[in-house]
Amino acid sequence: IEGHICCVTSFPDAMDIETGMLDLSIQRAKMVRDFLVYNGIAPARLRYKGLGNSKPLVPVELTEEDRIKNRRVAIRILKK
Repeated sequence: IEGHICCVTSFPDAMDIETGMLDLSIQRAKMVRDFLVYNGIAPARLRYKGLGNSKPLVPVELTEEDRIKNRRVAIRILKK
């Protein structure tokens, strides 16, 4: 589970308003993991990581739509 952010260029990650820490992409990914665990997926089957702004879908964000595309969580299936 990979968390991503948009709009931040001066830091590798954005601030999580609830904690005040620069780990928003990590917290996004963790929330999805927690949701999946709550709904019956074994925790040992899941890993999460915050990638910050390192892998944008839209490299140059010109519109809010561009920022929304970069502000995301992606799930990659590694094994079946």
